[in-house]
Amino acid sequence: MFKWLKLHLSWYTSPSHADLSPEALHVGPFLLVLASREWRGDSPWAGLIRWGRPLNKAQISAETRFSLPVVDRVLEELEKSGTLERRGGCWGFPNFGEFQSCPAGGSYLPIEEEKRGEEIRVDLTKGAIGEQVSALWDMQEALRKEANPTARKLKLTPARRSAVAARLREDGYEACEAVLREYAQNAPNWLNGETNWRPKNFTRTLGTIGARRSGLQVVPNASEYAEPGVYDSAGNRVGGAE
Repeated sequence: MFKWLKLHLSWYTSPSHADLSPEALHVGPFLLVLASREWRGDSPWAGLIRWGRPLNKAQISAETRFSLPVVDRVLEELEKSGTLERRGGCWGFPNFGEFQSCPAGGSYLPIEEEKRGEEIRVDLTKGAIGEQVSALWDMQEALRKEANPTARKLKLTPARRSAVAARLREDGYEACEAVLREYAQNAPNWLNGETNWRPKNFTRTLGTIGARRSGLQVVPNASEYAEPGVYDSAGNRVGGAE
């Protein structure tokens, strides 16, 4: 999977997307992320594939953490708009390569490639980033104290400072604040200075927050949707295979 993914403004402004529902506009980028995992850059087509096998609706629901009814509606909308196609039973983006490729002279490359592998050192204790990292850590500790008044204060070690700075650079200060509040409300035991800053946990929590703000249903436990079946309007599995 690539370290970055382009989401063009045309995703929201294209005439072919004018009639898409808010659900489809919001869930679509999650599908782009799935398509990026096994795309090798040598084809315009990118399928929703895992370990070389097409993802079914239940698996897409599990991967994106949106309920099966939502996924079902979104796939139908995106297929009608021409953004998604089915080939041999596999959903995919027919123009993925066109939008993700880097034209000569105007390409964006990850910083390690731009610098040809040169190590870049930044003092994370100074300047604006140092202040923001410290502020986020203080916020974390205050929320931990509220959840558990007897909790001992955690030291902001260099490794922990780097972890916070990575999320700060990637997602921004407001997103970091929102994720910390989400942890405090729903998973205070994760506020341990380690778990809450791990990229996978952080990104998943951001997705949960974004979905809630868009008025979408969020699957609380994606593993419940690992097997195909029939689901009711609340996303509960009620029947056998599709």
